[in-house]
Amino acid sequence: MKPKDLLGLLLLAAIWGSSFLFIKMVVPSVGVGITMSMRVMIAAAFLVVVVCVNGQVPDLKKNGGRYLILGLLNLVLPIALIVFSVSKINASTAALLNAMTPLFTMLIARFWLNEKLGLQKISGLVLGLAGIIVLVGWNPMPLDSSVGWAILASLGAAISYGFGNVFSRIKFAGTEPMKTATGQMIVAAVFVSPILFTDTAAGMVYTDMLLLLMVLGIVCTAFAFILYFKLISRIGSVNTSMVTILVPVFGTLWSAIFLDEPVTLSLLLGLLLILGGLVFSLRPASAKAETTNPVSNVKSQIDYFTQRVALKSSSLEKRNCLEGC
Repeated sequence: MKPKDLLGLLLLAAIWGSSFLFIKMVVPSVGVGITMSMRVMIAAAFLVVVVCVNGQVPDLKKNGGRYLILGLLNLVLPIALIVFSVSKINASTAALLNAMTPLFTMLIARFWLNEKLGLQKISGLVLGLAGIIVLVGWNPMPLDSSVGWAILASLGAAISYGFGNVFSRIKFAGTEPMKTATGQMIVAAVFVSPILFTDTAAGMVYTDMLLLLMVLGIVCTAFAFILYFKLISRIGSVNTSMVTILVPVFGTLWSAIFLDEPVTLSLLLGLLLILGGLVFSLRPASAKAETTNPVSNVKSQIDYFTQRVALKSSSLEKRNCLEGC
């Protein structure tokens, strides 16, 4: 993996890690439905302006059905489930459960695309998940019906993201990331727009909440999905889904920076394990280098130069023959 792609993964994880905190701050004031619908609609409005400027307008007439499926898998369903989950359990636990996305993506890709799962990738993923457990911990909580449904909702969001990862790779390979992100966002915004006018349980959307919703829509959704699809086109769906391993790390870091939460030894140890697991998982499988067999390499070089000399001699003989004739 190139350094540019690794930096892209870190940036995407930092953005999505902050979204759990923003959701936790917004949901108590405006409700689940408004949070989900306004996030999608603000993101769609922003992307429409961007594509109108750069001319990368998606073909909704031709690909409307595919955009709808992708929008449901990558936006409507997972965002709704995550928002509901965060409203019932703490944000760090929801982020931890969402880190199951790489596992589900690998399993889906294995059966859908027949992708092979190497021991190195699986081992790195296990190491990363171990780091998440160390970092966040699994605090015992009363497993009542609301908590149980919240946990299932978070896992359901991870499964939905897994299907979205693989589906986008199949149906939108080679497509401009801006077109893919905008197309699915527009269709998803139309799909969820009725919620904005029918959610009677929502509270008033004040200025501070509106600003947070704009950050969720523009930064954590619109820009993040452009980067997300760009990474899929460069390093594949399974590798891109590894970004969710880092999301709880950044979620905890942002809490420490902006909410003055203490930086503990478990945070540092968990960060080390997660980064190690990420690097280990994304490292290419070891291949036989050309220098593995020096004798073979020397022989190949001798054969190469012998052939070159023979070709030059043949060319010289032909030229002499022509001159003599």
